[in-house]
Amino acid sequence: MLVDFTPKQYVTFEKLTGDVITVGPSYDDALDYIEVEYNQVEPILSFKESKDVYKVVYDTKIKNYKLVNRKEETVVYDSIQKFTDYNDDYDIKAQIKYNKNIIQFEMNSELRQVLSDKALLNEDFTFSITKKDNPHYLLEMIKVNFSKNKTRRFTFEPNEFSIYTKGSFSKYVIEEIK
Repeated sequence: MLVDFTPKQYVTFEKLTGDVITVGPSYDDALDYIEVEYNQVEPILSFKESKDVYKVVYDTKIKNYKLVNRKEETVVYDSIQKFTDYNDDYDIKAQIKYNKNIIQFEMNSELRQVLSDKALLNEDFTFSITKKDNPHYLLEMIKVNFSKNKTRRFTFEPNEFSIYTKGSFSKYVIEEIK
């Protein structure tokens, strides 16, 4: 029977930039840190690569921080996602009030709290209003900045549109109020 005696590894980092400060079997409570597998930091610990080749990013899909190689970093979540029927378990909600002809995009309050210190809230997110179930037939595009969220005019009827977006988060829903 093989027993793994490899100690847990920790990466301390600068929260705003993601820059790696230290890597090793211990961490400073005063700094932000994540626990990682040894194989993730082995290139740093064996001096094959500099810690500057890596950074820590907040992954919106897993809702946690992770270590990434700056050289290999690509936009992973460029898949198109369709908004689905409403349920309480969502990251982004499109609330449509047909009687007032308005739409408002909202971020889940728990996710908003987690992201409160991240630049991600100040980014513009694009949502595509398309012909029903056809992401290639664009009717309108809406840009939303969740730090300055506001309602927008919406003139489409139920069952004549779908909403799609780049998959930056994992769960998108539509709440329709008629």
